[in-house]
Amino acid sequence: MASNVSQPNYFHVLLLAFVTLHSLPQAKSCANHTLDATFSELHLPAGCSGPSSITFDHKGEGPYVGSADGRIFKYDVDTTEFKEYCVGNAHRSKKSCDAVDFTKAPTACGRPMGLSFDAKTGDMYYVDAIYGLQRVKSGGGGVAQPVCSSVGGSPLSFPSSVATGGPNGELYFTDYSKKYNLKNFYSSLTNNSVDSSGRLMTYDINTKQTKVLADNLNGAAGCVPSKDGSFVLVTELMGKSIKKYYITGPKAHTSEHFRTLDGFPTGIKATPEGDFWLTMNQMNGDKKTTSPMCIKMDHTGKDLHVVDLGSKYSEQFVPGVEERNGKLYVGSTTTPYVGVYKL
Repeated sequence: MASNVSQPNYFHVLLLAFVTLHSLPQAKSCANHTLDATFSELHLPAGCSGPSSITFDHKGEGPYVGSADGRIFKYDVDTTEFKEYCVGNAHRSKKSCDAVDFTKAPTACGRPMGLSFDAKTGDMYYVDAIYGLQRVKSGGGGVAQPVCSSVGGSPLSFPSSVATGGPNGELYFTDYSKKYNLKNFYSSLTNNSVDSSGRLMTYDINTKQTKVLADNLNGAAGCVPSKDGSFVLVTELMGKSIKKYYITGPKAHTSEHFRTLDGFPTGIKATPEGDFWLTMNQMNGDKKTTSPMCIKMDHTGKDLHVVDLGSKYSEQFVPGVEERNGKLYVGSTTTPYVGVYKL
């Protein structure tokens, strides 16, 4: 892939393109909490933005976030600052990439899209929109090691999320589309293309094997295994829905519809209790502004808690969410900070 292509914020572009291409109903307000009174910000280093994925390590340290300039940062509670943790390629140019406006950053800088730590090994796994599935050894940082850039003979075109926690050491990750990538994604939308080639895949940390679990997904944006490892939920952004893929039990290796949504679902993360936090962006009646929110669901898809993010993230695309120690951490594709909400 060429290394000198300027990149717009593609998840935000996706959202704006859908406003143009589709007529959507007015969003229904079902939020029961807002951020105004309990909201704070953890700022990235100067010039950095786009913490679209958030996670904590096996020791509870963090948060770790990906930046639009291709780096991953770790929050240091002692200095209350984010510090560089790793980059995705040893040949990445600091001069060309570090803190460069995301619209001008070369493709070769990389773009972390999803982060997750393996609880047993302490290794970080993440997907980069350019370099594919990557691994960072426990306690290491520095430069990530490539794990895979293709699955089943098909290259990863737009890796979008990753989640550890499979029952036998597996991790799960998504490829948003086989046809489009970070470079040409916007043209696929402006041409009103129809694409349901997203995939849910698995990588076995023990055997180093990868395979496709489900395909024909309509914009595979996020994934997460259940607490008992019996199934994986995967969000379909363009399909405005969630699918459930069974890992064990009588329905193993099959999938079914889990939930239809009013807006575009992106990130999805598990809670210690076995529930799920989902990020979703709805269109308002004017078809120009967004109402992002975080929805806490149980294992049946029933809403337990809804947080309205509109007052802090109006017109922003919010794919990142993580609950930790009574706080909800929120990540946007454009803001220079991680939002923190006290639950």
